[in-house]
Amino acid sequence: MDYLINNMGLETSELAKRTNILSHSLEQRIVPRCSVYGLLLSKGVDLKGFHLTTMLVVFEKRFIGHIEKSYRKEAPELLKLYQEMLDLSKPPAMGFHAQSSIPSFVVHVSEPQDLSYDWSSTRIEYEKKEGGRNRELKK
Repeated sequence: MDYLINNMGLETSELAKRTNILSHSLEQRIVPRCSVYGLLLSKGVDLKGFHLTTMLVVFEKRFIGHIEKSYRKEAPELLKLYQEMLDLSKPPAMGFHAQSSIPSFVVHVSEPQDLSYDWSSTRIEYEKKEGGRNRELKK
């Protein structure tokens, strides 16, 4: 909420009308889309009625489609920025990935441990209550 009000200039009354905005991930949706919105504003582009709150709540397919259709000239740059912001929001991959530029690591275990458990020796007994389906754990 702080980011939207202090960084993006969104009014609290606007947030009160669209409370579902706050259910979205700051890193995976709000910041990437606000970055696109900020770039559009910095270029002086007419937002064509696509308000920031709308940008934040529409489905991914509609968001991308609107960028491609309404801002054809800026679309490649906007979509590149958006993808970069999404990539930054993802946790780093673990293990080896040939095309990854993110450093990876592999954990080696010197001695394998037996993690299996014999559940056949575990038994939980219940007592059936009179006239009902409820059961109680035997003590």
